Amino acid sequence: MPYVFFAFRIMIGLWLLMLILVVVGAWLRWRDRLETACCFHIACICSSPAPFLAVLSGWTTTEIGRQPYVVYGFLRTADAISPTPAVAVAWSFALFLAAYAALAFAFFFYAMRAVLRGPAEEVAEPSSVVRPGIASAPAGRPAE
Repeated sequence: MPYVFFAFRIMIGLWLLMLILVVVGAWLRWRDRLETACCFHIACICSSPAPFLAVLSGWTTTEIGRQPYVVYGFLRTADAISPTPAVAVAWSFALFLAAYAALAFAFFFYAMRAVLRGPAEEVAEPSSVVRPGIASAPAGRPAE
């Protein structure tokens, strides 16, 4: 099926793109140019949907790719169904929903707290600091 073929390649291609971004980001950080690399910042912004699309492509590969083997004589569809009761599936779904809701709440709580605090104040360097190799004169007398 072409869906499985292309979904798998999209998933691997997005993984490779994200890996390249990580390596480039580490290299820029090592060279102390991460904060000034505008092209890298734009690439990171443009690639922000890549993890989501990679997960969707992987899911498509898994779900569409498994069905032909169930249908075409290897395993009947009736035999491929899990014997898990509906109550167990409902509890599992409810627990996942509760866990992800707690994670979302924690994220929004801490993000909102950081936004409301604002950026940290920078401490100005006093002008009377004596630097090595520079003689300082007492107030009112010129340096010799």
